[in-house]
Parts: sequence; structure tokens; C-alpha cells
Amino acid sequence: MENTEIINKAVEYVKRRYGSPDISIGEIAENAGFSLDYFSRIFLAHTGFTVSGYINYQRLKTAAIRLRRSNDSILEIALNAGFDSHEGFIKAFKKRYGLTPSDYRSENKSKALTLADVSDHSVVSRFLHENPDLKPLPDSAWDDLLERDFKLYAYIFEIAAAQGAKLAEFSDGDDKAILYLLDDLSGNPSVNIISDSPGAAVKLIKRFIESYPNTSLTTALSPDEMKNAFESAGLAAKNIRTISRCCGERPKYKLPDGITLKRLCKADIPEIEKIRDRLPEGYARHLTDEADYSDPNVLEYGVFKDGALIMTAGCGLSDYSGTLINDSVLFYLTAKKPDNSLFRQVFAAIVADIIDLGAVPYDDIQQGKYAEENGGFTAQDEGFEAVGYVYRGWR
Repeated sequence: MENTEIINKAVEYVKRRYGSPDISIGEIAENAGFSLDYFSRIFLAHTGFTVSGYINYQRLKTAAIRLRRSNDSILEIALNAGFDSHEGFIKAFKKRYGLTPSDYRSENKSKALTLADVSDHSVVSRFLHENPDLKPLPDSAWDDLLERDFKLYAYIFEIAAAQGAKLAEFSDGDDKAILYLLDDLSGNPSVNIISDSPGAAVKLIKRFIESYPNTSLTTALSPDEMKNAFESAGLAAKNIRTISRCCGERPKYKLPDGITLKRLCKADIPEIEKIRDRLPEGYARHLTDEADYSDPNVLEYGVFKDGALIMTAGCGLSDYSGTLINDSVLFYLTAKKPDNSLFRQVFAAIVADIIDLGAVPYDDIQQGKYAEENGGFTAQDEGFEAVGYVYRGWR
């Protein structure tokens, strides 16, 4: 049986059995007919979910629907969804939806939950009013995108959910797209198009770039696949980011002698203060704020040479989608005589640490001009796979 068939079989098994609190990864692997280690790796590679993340995703999605559509008690919903305790369910639900189950039910009992429910965001509301052909979508549209291509859309969902995005749908015959819309600090909406239809992408980009030049397109289509559509429309993107995902293999690395890497903590603030003037102001404030180190989902790393801090690097963890992932790793050189030959080894070491934390590493930074200036390597050089592309900066 091909791996794709195995994974399809496993997914259907989880959908049938997620309500059982004693379902295990070993049970699912056995049902699929493979060893636990091999099965876990191919499941992640094919779906983008860890197996446990997919079980949790199905449980919480089902619980949210029942909270909206039934009068069952929260404990009954938790047990039927496969949680073995009331407390565990509340903690997991609040982490996923930002509300306790009772608050979620109270706020959404009479309506379908949508990211457009935050209608007091006047900038986005005005944008939708001025574009009546864009149909606001419910939150469940993200579930459809995640089911379609978790590898790509989980990363976009983390960004959109963290910023309270509103979703809208564009449809013109066979040309279809989803937009996620954000308020930005300038008082203009941030327009972000999601589409694998070149026709829809071109129509929307041409429609919005004059008024909203930061309009972006996220798609699974590569620059080669989009080339003809862009050229025919007289469009070209100055900035193309490749969204890359690590397939789960822990990269091998070796830091040079005398170089060490560690997660920064409050005890490192005095050392950070010494190089504060070599960091962006906002980032320096963050690194020297003791309170920020209490958040386990904020990862900041220091690279030390003979005890001196010569580089910092940071990323974040989030699991809105049900699987813990990280965002891109950003570097800052802090030595008086910078050495950019360390970037690749440091990146590999951080990716290895992220995997050890149980997260799936993503990156959309290690490429292009940034890569040229920071060690000359790409995420693909470290075993990442390209899962999608973000186009912006139109000319």
C-alpha cells in the first residue's frame, strides 16, 4: 500500500476513534500496519500534523460545534469529544479558542463563530462595506483550508489568528479566493489573498494594489507556475517569500570550537545590556524585559564566544491550528567585528532544539536577499520543503 493510502486510512481511523480517551498513536500505527516511529514520520510528512496534534484538532473542533449547537453540559461534551477530564478540556479549549468553553458558548450560542465577529474593527468593516462582493466567512473556513493543505495553511492561520483576522470570500465564476483582512497601525486594512487560482489572484491584485500596495498573495503555486499569469497582467512581485516546513528530521550541526548556543533567560539580561545599542530598539526592550521570559512560547537564543554575546536569534511557538509550530528565525549580529559565517550552523542548532520541544519548524526568511546577507544559505539547504509562496511588493 502506498504511503498516501496509509495516511488516508489513518486519518479516517482517527475521525472514527478520536472520541475514545484511550486512543493512542501506537494503536493508529498498528491499524495502518506500520511501526510507530516510521508511521509518525510519514504522517507528519504527508499531513503536516503530528498524530497527537491531529487527534486534538478533531476533538476541539467537534467540541466547539457541539457547544454552539447543543445544550449538553460542558462535562458531557468534553467526555464525548475524548477528553478524560473537565480540567484538561478547559485548558486545551482555551488555548485553542482563547475562551473557556462556557464563555465561548455564551458569546456564540446564537451565531456561527467567525473571525469577522470582531466587527468593531472599523477599518476592516469599512473595507468590506466598500467591497460588497467579498462575502464574510465563518471561522470554520479555516478548518476547510487546514483539511485541504495543512502544511501551508497552518502557518498562515497562526499569523492570521494571532492578529484577529477577518475572513472573506471572492468568487467570480471559476476564479475563487479567500482573503484575510487585518487592521494595521496606519488606519488602512492589510489585504492578504489566499488562492491557487491564477485568474482570481491577478484580478484581486490588480484591483487592490493601487489603494493597498502591501497587498499580498499566498499560494501553493511557484513563481514558474505564476509567471504567465503575472506577465499577461503586467504584474511582477518584488518580494517573494517561500514558506518552508521541516519534515521532522533533526538537522545535524557542529558549532565551531569556542562557540556555544543557549536559550536566553533573565540571568542573561546584564550581558544583553552590554550590546543593547547594537540591537533594534524594540527588540532590545523585549530582550531586557524580565516579564517576557515567563512566556514559554517566546524563544530567544544567544550565541556566545568566550562568554561574550556575539549573536541573538529568536522565534515564537504557537498552536492555534492544533499542532505546535514555530515561526521564522531572525538573527541579529551583536559582536563588534561581526562574523556571518555562523548563521547556517546556528540555524540548524535552533531547528534541532525546536524539534526537541515537539514543534514543527517553519521558515519564510532564510532565502533571497536575507539569505545572501546572513550566511548565504536557505531553509531548503537545511532539509526544509517548500510548501507555499507569499508574493508582495508589486510593480
